[in-house]
Amino acid sequence: MYSIVPEQHVILLAVIWLTLGMAHVLLLATWSSIFRLVIAEVTFGLGPSLFRWGRLTFRLVPLGGSVRYEVGPDQVARSGQPEQLNMAALLKRAGAATMPIATLLAVATIGLGFGAFDYCVAGFRQLWQGAWHPISIAQQLITDSIGFCAMSTLVVSYCAAATKFCVLNVLPLPGSSTGWTLDIVLRAAGMSERQLIALRSL
Repeated sequence: MYSIVPEQHVILLAVIWLTLGMAHVLLLATWSSIFRLVIAEVTFGLGPSLFRWGRLTFRLVPLGGSVRYEVGPDQVARSGQPEQLNMAALLKRAGAATMPIATLLAVATIGLGFGAFDYCVAGFRQLWQGAWHPISIAQQLITDSIGFCAMSTLVVSYCAAATKFCVLNVLPLPGSSTGWTLDIVLRAAGMSERQLIALRSL
């Protein structure tokens, strides 16, 4: 449908997704502070570290990021192992992991109205189709997204992308909010750090 798209719309879509990743990290740090979790480091991006400013670390590839917490003696379970956190600390971390997605979805709903729900439903279908057909359907979906940006305002484009970003983070993938929450649940079930690392490598 959109065989030729202007370069500025490709750049716009890339910038929107990059800023959504940065916003997710900022919201995670903000909600972690609200839940009174002690933050050791907030990292923006992936790959080699470029520079560090206080507790902020900026890496080479500007994709996503992470928040690392300090573990105090009041957060460690009776086993005494640093990776075995008590239930209160685990619940706080789970809450901090899920609230950024709820915040982004709320912002998207303000911009799109109840249509945000339709975008989310379509997002699940699109991710499923794109995963099974990465050559044909996935590329067409990317092209359609660029075309959507070309025909829509910046606010609508950003809010629509935010719904897709939320859908992506709902899936139990490594690095997603649900993946992180699942990691916390497994810790609560008694899994050690070594077992979690082995599970992630599967």
